[in-house]
Amino acid sequence: MNSLKIRRSSAMIMTGLILMLLLCSSSYAAGTINLDAPSVVVSGGMMEVIGAAEDIEAGTAIGMTIKNPAGNVVFVDETKLNDDGEFNFVFRLPGQGEKGSWQMLVSGGGAEANHSFTVGGDADVVSSAPDSTNPGKTVNFRGKVPQGNVPVGIIVYDPQGLTIFVDETFSDTKGNYDFKFSLPAESSLGVWTAQIAGGGAYGETTFQVGKSSSSGGGGGSGGSGGSGGSGKDQDVDGDKENETPSGTLPSAVGSLEISPATGGRVTDSDGKLIVTVPADTLTTDTVLMVQEVTDVSNYPTGSLILDGKIHDIRLGAGVIQNGSTVTLSFATNLQNTDEQRLNIYYWNGSRWVCLGGQSAGSDVEVEVNHLNKQFALMADPSLPVLKDISSHWAYNEIKRLIGMKVANGYSDNTFQPQKEVTRAEFAKLIVQALNLPLLESTLSYADASVIPAWAKGYIAAAEEKGIIQGYEDKSFRPNQLISRTEMAAMIVRAMGGQTASSGGNLEFIDAAEIPSWAEDYVARAVQEMIINGKPGNKFAPQVKATRAESAVMIYRLLNSLNI
Repeated sequence: MNSLKIRRSSAMIMTGLILMLLLCSSSYAAGTINLDAPSVVVSGGMMEVIGAAEDIEAGTAIGMTIKNPAGNVVFVDETKLNDDGEFNFVFRLPGQGEKGSWQMLVSGGGAEANHSFTVGGDADVVSSAPDSTNPGKTVNFRGKVPQGNVPVGIIVYDPQGLTIFVDETFSDTKGNYDFKFSLPAESSLGVWTAQIAGGGAYGETTFQVGKSSSSGGGGGSGGSGGSGGSGKDQDVDGDKENETPSGTLPSAVGSLEISPATGGRVTDSDGKLIVTVPADTLTTDTVLMVQEVTDVSNYPTGSLILDGKIHDIRLGAGVIQNGSTVTLSFATNLQNTDEQRLNIYYWNGSRWVCLGGQSAGSDVEVEVNHLNKQFALMADPSLPVLKDISSHWAYNEIKRLIGMKVANGYSDNTFQPQKEVTRAEFAKLIVQALNLPLLESTLSYADASVIPAWAKGYIAAAEEKGIIQGYEDKSFRPNQLISRTEMAAMIVRAMGGQTASSGGNLEFIDAAEIPSWAEDYVARAVQEMIINGKPGNKFAPQVKATRAESAVMIYRLLNSLNI
């Protein structure tokens, strides 16, 4: 009898446990996560993952883990669900990422979602590429991916498999893309490989690098992405008329005649500075003049540490074409200085302005769209060394704004690039980037009493310049997170307020969701490549902007204003 009672008791306990497990399982299954992520990515390329959650509370931590085909974890990150139930991750694949099927796991709030994507593939997306070329020559790759306004990445390997060039651009509205870069003057001879991916498609092409017929040759591994276009590449067979001129300057001053068709490359007397002008960069035949500044008393550096010499770099005529850049490469003597504290600066007539700079071996490089100034490589010991930006897709943009002291890190030495930005914070970023004087005028907004004291001077300065406006109810809403639409409007007003010459035509599939008052602002921002669309040819007008996205927008604003 006792045995029967024990068996009945055990059965009841077991039934209770099963019911509890079922209840727990149902509660965990209540939330769901949906992912929008590319299915094909190129090694070294950027990848953006956009997610939406249902029945999961805002503010819930969302984690992501990426594993390569061997099952090794190569990327781990965490963000939080915003008030709209959305989140996103952005990361760069390793330059030598293994080809094959990669696995992604995103989880949070008791829910999870899996996604697999391929590194490598066989879709033909390259329509124009050289069969052969020579060291020092400019190389173009053009083609089309299945989607418009999506990131397209390229990585170029030399015959030894070393990564020589990595870049990313956005396809135009029809999916067309265009990459251009200059082969180093001492390029390895043999078969090179270019991998290009975007919009769910992948392409790979090879080209032969032979001996250059020029004793000089161009150089530098700088490049620039563009959008649109197709067709034949320029003649790269090494004819004399297409050679890239080069020259070494005497100790004090030197000049080099440059044609827009060929570009040119100049090295100073001790090899510490290289100025590379790619083909099709300048508006007219001109002379590139570089002079080492001997009297530095007119260019006080303050707490900045000068690394080498100050150089005056000028064009005798013409300017750099819109959308093109010249690469400045400085060799550093400060090998023990963290690269985040080492930047290239230019003198604007009254102070040094940080341009940023990317490490390239023992050199620091930066692309500029204006010359006719004094340039120098300097270290700023006061800058923080942030631990969460070195591999971030917006590293160069964040680095420049940190160097300009426009943006700041947090006390734990993080930048928190995925954190969203308020309207007051973005107003401060623009005012500091443009070096506008703060104003003490009384703000007339209906909610002026809730505007933080630290933000009032920035908001007043931005309002005085017509950069910001309030809402119809006369409020400013300083603590409200800024949307992509509002950001585009503020950026365009900071550029002078002129709207798009195209009349505001937008081809995003969600263009109807853009408020009518903002359509022309968004069109101008897109036309000037200040802001890009999201995957799937979306603009996402109401999506909130992150600190990384804000840094990129401010960086592009500075470039558009030649600052």
